[in-house]
Amino acid sequence: MKRKKSKKRTKRRSNVAFLLFFLVLIFVLFDQFKQLNIKETAVSLLPNTVSRDVQNYTPILQKELKEVNLEEYTLVLAAIMQQESKGKGGDPMQASESAGLPPNSIQDPEQSIKQGVKHFQKALNYGSQKNVDFPAVIQAYNMGIGYIDFVADQGGKHSEEIAKEFSLKQAEKIRKFIIAEATRIISAIHTVMGILLIQQR
Repeated sequence: MKRKKSKKRTKRRSNVAFLLFFLVLIFVLFDQFKQLNIKETAVSLLPNTVSRDVQNYTPILQKELKEVNLEEYTLVLAAIMQQESKGKGGDPMQASESAGLPPNSIQDPEQSIKQGVKHFQKALNYGSQKNVDFPAVIQAYNMGIGYIDFVADQGGKHSEEIAKEFSLKQAEKIRKFIIAEATRIISAIHTVMGILLIQQR
């Protein structure tokens, strides 16, 4: 009797183990199928004008956006990548400057996508806070978050005229900064030269 009970227990355990294995296998296969389906869907929705490189990066864009609950903006980010770099180079999202780095400092496409998604999320949230339209948010990805403040002060709607005005103001700021820096450097050189002349006398 004991042997029969032992055999039954062993059989039950093996059945449970097999069932667990089978369930895990189904879960893994389903997850793989889901990932494949996501990739195919993301790529199939892209317009024909998008480069092959951008199409290849689209599933990664979708994955990163999904992690911050912004998956519905996958095609928007793919379009931004197309505009910024056509998917070329180590920084296809041209996201280095948004991380406070010099242009093209990022040389890892996946890191570029992560930073690009982070920058887009920041612009989207700030745009919602300042009550500007979505085109202003898109433009802010390229021009910087300051563009959202500028558009908000102009009524909240992006236009080419507003973008040009902002661009000119930014260029003027850069020009003034360069002049100020050049003046400071020249002044420092004059000071050093004056000290050297005094020492030579």
